[in-house]
Parts: sequence; structure tokens; C-alpha cells
Amino acid sequence: MTHGSHGPAGATVLFRVMDDKAFFVLDAIKRGGWSDLQDHAEWLSALKTIRWITETTDGPVLTPDGRQALDEMSVRRRPAR
Repeated sequence: MTHGSHGPAGATVLFRVMDDKAFFVLDAIKRGGWSDLQDHAEWLSALKTIRWITETTDGPVLTPDGRQALDEMSVRRRPAR
């Protein structure tokens, strides 16, 4: 088994996929595109549990922690110069 600084290589790939999915969901909510997330109920529930989003009468919105998480993910996604 190959190990990296963050554990097994498979775990690193899994965390990257999860990071990508979380970014997709948070970004869609930020853009007001939460209707695009109808098939992602489990992610909406998970993000509510960790308090990155909250439900309003207009749909889900980012909390301050959710905005911070999205900002941090955005920085990691920018290509290096």
C-alpha cells in the first residue's frame, strides 16, 4: 500500500473527490443555483450538520463558516503562477 503524507493514497484521492463535491455544492448555493442540487440531498444534509449552510424560505444559504470554507477551497483551486 502506498502512503503519502496524508495516509494511504486512496484516502488522499477520496478526500480530493469530497473536496471537489463540497466546493461544487457550496459554489452552487453561493450563486443561488441550489435548484441544481436536487440530486444532492445527502450533501445538503451534511453541510447543514457541519453548519456550512442553513435553510431559509428562499432555499439554502451559506453561513459565515460556509463562506470561509468556500473561500479556502477557492484559493486551493487556483493554478500556481
